[in-house]
This record gives sequence, C-alpha cells and structure tokens, in this order.
Amino acid sequence: MLGQLAWAVIPPALFWLYCEGRGQSPTWWLGAAGLVAGWLLAGGALLVGQRWNLDFMALARRSPLGFPGVFLLGTALRQLLAVGPIEEGAKFLGALLASAALAQLQRRSPATVFSAATAIACGFTAHETWLYLASGQASAFERLLGTPVHALFAAPYGYALAMGGGGPLLAGLLQGIGFHALVNWLSSTARFPETRFLSYGFFPLLVWLFWRFEMLQRRSRDRVPLTLISGRTRAERWWQRGLVAFALALGGNSLLGVLLLGRAIASAGWGVLEGRWLLFLSRDVVSALLAWGIWVYLRRTARRRHLP
Repeated sequence: MLGQLAWAVIPPALFWLYCEGRGQSPTWWLGAAGLVAGWLLAGGALLVGQRWNLDFMALARRSPLGFPGVFLLGTALRQLLAVGPIEEGAKFLGALLASAALAQLQRRSPATVFSAATAIACGFTAHETWLYLASGQASAFERLLGTPVHALFAAPYGYALAMGGGGPLLAGLLQGIGFHALVNWLSSTARFPETRFLSYGFFPLLVWLFWRFEMLQRRSRDRVPLTLISGRTRAERWWQRGLVAFALALGGNSLLGVLLLGRAIASAGWGVLEGRWLLFLSRDVVSALLAWGIWVYLRRTARRRHLP
C-alpha cells in the first residue's frame, strides 16, 4: 500500500518541480498545498461521479449505429457530459479558490496562479493513480506515462484565470473538458480492430497538448513563446507546419511503442526484449530521434531569423 502511494505521489510531484524549476525557484508551500488540494478534489469528483447515474450506453443504443459504434458513441457521451465536466470542474473550482487565496495573501501573479492550477492538477493525478494501482486497473508504467495529462487539460483555464479571467475563462474550461473527453475517447478506440487506427492519434495529441502547456506557462511568466513557424513566405510556412505535424506523429507514436513494450515487459518479463530490442530501436528510438531532429531544425531556423 505504501509503495503504491509513493508511486502515485512522487511522479506528479516531480513533474510539478520540473515545470517550476525552469527559469525560477519553486514555491514549495504552493506546490505542497496544491497537491493536497488536488488530491481532496479528486476524491470529491469521484463521489459526484458515483451519483451520476445516467446510462449513456442506453442512450447510445437508441441510435442507428451498430457495434462498435454504439460503444464509442456511449463513451463519447459519458466523457463529454459526465467525466470531463466533473473532473475538470473540480480542478477549475480548486484553481478559482487558489487564485482567491493568493490574492488574500498578496502573492497573486499570473505565474503563481498558473503554478497553483498545475499543482492542483498534479494532486488530482496522484489520487487517480493511487486508485488505479490499488484496484489493479492499470500498471505503474502506464500511469507513469500519464503523469502530465491532468495538468495539460487544466492549462487553458489555468492560464485564462492567471491573466484575469473573463470570457477566455469559460472558453478555457470548455477546452479542458473537450480535450479531456477526446483523449479518453481516443484511448477507448484501441479495443476494436475496426477503430484501432484512431488510437494512433492519442499520443500525438498528448505531445501537442504538452507543447501548448509549455507555451501557456511561458506566457504566464511574461516570457515570449518559442517560435517554430518562422517562414517568410506562405509556401515555407506550410512546409514548416507539415514538419511540425510529422514530428508530432513520430514523437507520439514512438511513445505508443514504449507503452506497448512496457506492457509486454509487465506481462512476460524482461525476456521479451530478446526478440524485440532491434524492432524497438529501429521503430521507436529512430522515430523519436527524427522528431527531435525536426524540432532542432525548426528552432535553429527561427534563431537565424532572430526570432525567440
């Protein structure tokens, strides 16, 4: 039990420290308070979810879709109307309260509000991971790969709240709910051969969400976002956008390969590498290196043009 608790808490805490440690000293009390608040909010969200008794699969069966379309429709309805709003609503409430508390303490700034929203999301992840590990619904390796996910969903409304709220705050909350639902829905498509191809968008989407998280964090610290698209002509800009999309596909699906390899090791032991190490190197490592090479190329091109 203690091992599961440590595995649930330590990775999200380290992720928060990693995010905060780039360019400024971490505010330890803020991170600790945010992690505890996120843990408690996750428990509250779980209780609310258990009382949400609407049968979305029954609603989906009224559609003319066959199997597995009914399952995917029911999953989409559940994610959009229950899971996404409840979980993101809980984190959103925590971010609102944290912003008000920071204002009372005269410590409110865009950077501290965004940091608090990230810490709350990490605490939410820790509680969720603990439940998954305790119930045996996921392996430690799978939960490790999912460590940043709740922080990525919270980034748009965390940033909107940090910059003053208003109309962008509602838009940010809707984005968080929408991307939460989309990510969970994409993960469910791998269950069926007919829709498995859709799951290949799962990790590329997460890589893009992480990139957006970093951009919003830089803005909250009054730092200029990094430039990837620096072309002077329309053709050059479209070429660079294509490279970005290709890099997302390569990097995301190399992570998918790591996940599949981790599952194989968890079920069959390290001996599974004897026949797969060459495939792993040729497919996943090379894909990751190509994605990194595209990133370096785009950043160097932007720097040569004196862009941030």
